[in-house]
Amino acid sequence: SKYFATLMKISIVIPNFNGKELLEKNLPNVFKAVENSKNNIGEVIIIDNGSTDDSLQYLKKSFDGRYKLIRHSKNRGFSTAINTGVRSSHADLVLLLNSDVSPEVDFLEKPQELFVDPQVFAVSLHENGHGPSRAAFNNGIIDIGFTKPESKKVELTFYASGAASLFRKSTWQILGGMDEKLLSPFYWEDIDICYRASKRGYTILWSPDGRVVHNHESTSSKLPKKYVAR
Repeated sequence: SKYFATLMKISIVIPNFNGKELLEKNLPNVFKAVENSKNNIGEVIIIDNGSTDDSLQYLKKSFDGRYKLIRHSKNRGFSTAINTGVRSSHADLVLLLNSDVSPEVDFLEKPQELFVDPQVFAVSLHENGHGPSRAAFNNGIIDIGFTKPESKKVELTFYASGAASLFRKSTWQILGGMDEKLLSPFYWEDIDICYRASKRGYTILWSPDGRVVHNHESTSSKLPKKYVAR
């Protein structure tokens, strides 16, 4: 609609750490989606977390002029990279997209319309094989070990995945972004910010139409297993 075309531009934020192979595999589909004007994508921001591979050379060779690059001198963790990207974005909505995620060409057309409701903070996209997330308090901790089946309707979800979700930037700023002091280098930062949003009355939704394929944990798999487990 004209409303979204004029007001609700989207910034894509992609973190990268030694991810040349992932970028080669998935970025072409990201830029195909950028070319679809109905997605309303205004910019692509890539945050490099101190990569030592050839990923930056690949980006310059293949997509020069089509993205904004922000470089960290060392790997400062997922939440810090994301917060840096969101701060530097210029759109009303921010799409967090991991480098191991490949989107459909129309993946933002429908999900963005859900933000017409000012209480909506985030919309989790439809990762192939995964439905909305659910959670419960068990013995004083939040158990997120189960999800609802995939469906064909928009549903409430406990959190929006930091790998492939849309967020309203103004609410993100009110919440102070991801907690990089407590939750660095990675895991649970997306659950935490959505939980903080829910406690303040904001809504988190899951969209069946925002289809993406996510090859989970492709970046963390490059790190020592004991480090990741800890």
